[in-house]
Amino acid sequence: MAQIVPLPAAHTQQLTTIYTWFIWQGATFRVAVTTLQRPKEDGNRGFPNVGAKCRTLLYNRIQMLGVREETVISEQMRNWDLTGSLANPAVTRIPHKLIHIRQYAVDMADLPHYAAAGTRKAFKRRVFDLLLRMDEVQHKPPGLWIVRKYPGIPWGRL
Repeated sequence: MAQIVPLPAAHTQQLTTIYTWFIWQGATFRVAVTTLQRPKEDGNRGFPNVGAKCRTLLYNRIQMLGVREETVISEQMRNWDLTGSLANPAVTRIPHKLIHIRQYAVDMADLPHYAAAGTRKAFKRRVFDLLLRMDEVQHKPPGLWIVRKYPGIPWGRL
């Protein structure tokens, strides 16, 4: 089976740099981006994961183009069996140059077709939640430094 290479992170890194620069401009003490992305319930900012957000928008666009009738992309997606539910995608049929389509097939195998989600907005939310969980498993953020240093203190109550 072909190995799936993740999407290039250059654009995601640029976007992250832009919004963290805006937040940190003039700041002496800079907080890690992974800390800023923690939920507000944990006392943090709850910033979005830019990589998951960008992939969600890309996958939504790919799916919207695949649904249109009589277009080249919709015909290709039908030939590659990427329409409807993707229970077991055969990414070997997709050319290596189309890495974003190959990654789409792998990531979308865990979700039902967008029509089953009801609305497009609900579908995008489910895709974002799935990609966010996948990123958290793959790049598990370390706990806060103070929590690691003093694990016996109930930091949730403070």
